[in-house]
Amino acid sequence: MVMLGLEVKRSEETFKNIIALYTSLVENRQNMRAKQAELNMNGEVTAEPMDFLFDCEMKAKRVLTQRQYTFFRVFSENGMPQLIPVDIQLALGTVWYETKLDIDGPYRSLYFRVKNRMDREHLTREITNGN
Repeated sequence: MVMLGLEVKRSEETFKNIIALYTSLVENRQNMRAKQAELNMNGEVTAEPMDFLFDCEMKAKRVLTQRQYTFFRVFSENGMPQLIPVDIQLALGTVWYETKLDIDGPYRSLYFRVKNRMDREHLTREITNGN
């Protein structure tokens, strides 16, 4: 598959956004629980971290070879997503973009919840350390 410059850039950005959320959630995976889905006032189901992880992994498994999928899982779950080979990053960025897993898709509220939590944790550390 030949990708144009803009497609490559979009895939790179999508991969970076999604892998940042994915690795953050994987680090806190032990705190996750399955919850009963509830519709909000807009008729949408609340985006849960476990759903996001499953969606990312299912899409990855669909487009990657077993070897590539293993690279993705090992490097991302050990906090080293930058070691994922570029061809895998582009394949994941493309499929995740096409299936709307990025910040503009149905998981947008999850992105903001996790970002806000990380900001609070960072501020708490700074206050505690006296910086």
